[in-house]
Amino acid sequence: MPNVSYLSNLRRLYLDRNDISFINTSSLLGLTSLTHLYLYQNDISYVNFSSLHGLNSLAYLYLDRNDIVHVDLPYLPAISKVRLYGNNIASIDEEVWQNIINVKVLEIKDNNLEGSLNISALVNLETLSASNNMIDSIILTSHSQLATIDLSNNKLDQFPPLINNYSVPALNILDLSENPFTGSMITPYLPSLTKLTLDHMAIQEIQFSEGSPITHLNLNHNQFDTLPILEALASTLVSLKLEHNAINSVNRSAFSNMSNLEELYLTGMLS
Repeated sequence: MPNVSYLSNLRRLYLDRNDISFINTSSLLGLTSLTHLYLYQNDISYVNFSSLHGLNSLAYLYLDRNDIVHVDLPYLPAISKVRLYGNNIASIDEEVWQNIINVKVLEIKDNNLEGSLNISALVNLETLSASNNMIDSIILTSHSQLATIDLSNNKLDQFPPLINNYSVPALNILDLSENPFTGSMITPYLPSLTKLTLDHMAIQEIQFSEGSPITHLNLNHNQFDTLPILEALASTLVSLKLEHNAINSVNRSAFSNMSNLEELYLTGMLS
């Protein structure tokens, strides 16, 4: 990796798609004006605390699609977006979250994260992308700023208890598809939720709270044998996806009270 520490006015550094295997401690030292650092698609396996130390203006850090197994980030006061997806990370120490406490967008999908994901320290986080891991639970701060959560294709076997109106009052988009949910599901009241994706699971029954503002609902590839009761969403639904379930027939009046419905997907189930 080239030593560019003498370029004190450097704001953007593009080092992506090389064969960089590690970040030298001295290579970035003194780059106090650096706001964007692109290191994606290299061969980095370890991110050392001292290698990024002192980058107090760094807002965007792209370390995706490397071979990282361990990440140890220093305190980055200006950080806004961190991309760590497509690596081999199995766990991330809580101290790392403390050091990027101001991050708003966190992308950690396509890793080997397992067990409980505790991001309660990330009080400013707005977007979480954590699909394609082995996460079985999530811990959030109360009254978080999260507006988008993607936890698809993990090991969640129930609707995460801490995804509720107290912890995520601003949540607008939620994707829990391809998790091992089975049987019945009760979705909590989420005052800002408009898009909910629950496809490719084994849900047979589902309940929604009155007043839920959901406009886009995806229930494709589940195990419904009758049309789910959606009265609580009748006045808000704009798009409803029920493809590839076991529903053989639909009553003529089933959607009569869904006056705002614009899209209806019933592919692959009606006889």
